[in-house]
Amino acid sequence: MEQHGWLLGVFRAVVGTVSIFTPPAILMLTAAMALDYIKQSPGVQAALRGIRCGVLGMIAVAALVILYTTLPAWPGSLVDLVAYGRALAPTTAMFMAVLVVLVKYDLSLAWVIPSAASFLPELIRLGLVQATALTSSNG
Repeated sequence: MEQHGWLLGVFRAVVGTVSIFTPPAILMLTAAMALDYIKQSPGVQAALRGIRCGVLGMIAVAALVILYTTLPAWPGSLVDLVAYGRALAPTTAMFMAVLVVLVKYDLSLAWVIPSAASFLPELIRLGLVQATALTSSNG
């Protein structure tokens, strides 16, 4: 029996490997098939459209809260609002450009974000972004 001990070890290793990887594989395949079915459902598509609108609203509110807390003073007059508009113009322009590219050309964010970051040296050169504001105060 000891002559075939290694064979028993290999058999146990195969059984263990199959036992570990089979349930997640079955779950993944089942979920993929269910997802294909769910994506075609008109009710699910309508619900996702509603959820999408809610998420966009939450992002907009979060942006306003961040803007409100980072501004030295909330614009009380038209002059203040114009000054803040000039300060936010590069960011707003980049946002609008990225939004147009995402909607019109249906590109992945994996391509859009690095390409948007490639404009940073030009923004620094034009004086629209301060390079010192980009460095960490911890390091």
